[in-house]
Amino acid sequence: MEQAIIKAACAIGAGLCMGIGAIGPAMGEGNAVGKALEGMARQPEAASTLRTNMIIGCAMMSGKAWSSPTPGEHGRDACATTGRILLCCCLFFLHAFYYFWLLPIFYDVPRPHSFGLLLLFLFPLFWAAASLGCFFGRLLKTPEMVFVAILPCALPMLFLSGAVWPPEAMPAPARFAAQFMPTTPGIVGYRLIMGRGAGFAEIMPLWLQLWGLAPV
Repeated sequence: MEQAIIKAACAIGAGLCMGIGAIGPAMGEGNAVGKALEGMARQPEAASTLRTNMIIGCAMMSGKAWSSPTPGEHGRDACATTGRILLCCCLFFLHAFYYFWLLPIFYDVPRPHSFGLLLLFLFPLFWAAASLGCFFGRLLKTPEMVFVAILPCALPMLFLSGAVWPPEAMPAPARFAAQFMPTTPGIVGYRLIMGRGAGFAEIMPLWLQLWGLAPV
């Protein structure tokens, strides 16, 4: 009887910890998205830059909330790791639906001309991001250490992707290294879809590049 009570208390405590732990990132994401959309409404010409920075910031907060599993049996075999990656991709798709469809309706800002095409393009990017999180999660012991390890990787990928620094101003070795980071084709393709209304034929080379980088 006592063991049953202890197990029930552990399950309730774990659920409360997960729920309370998600409050901080959720509040941060909501505040970031709200401020970014207010900026888009005030300066529509800067919408592309604001939207890109918003996505990157929210992805970093999501990485904190959904960092890889604690040490143990989770993710030790390929099936468990693949299942966790798919779960993270589903969560990312929910984020994408919220950011790219619901919030633009609420704040009356431009939406993608093809939401399905945007999701199709983002899928390998989501897979690569979840794979990176699982990789660090299997190497490190705590979610906090995963976040500390991913942050130094995220900033170079952001700068090398061309989102905040023009690729033409980078040295040739840096541009070459940027092609092996999923953020580079991901951000370029995202801008083509959102800014120019590109079709699948135009973004297909970037999409294939993302799939090539996803297992890495």
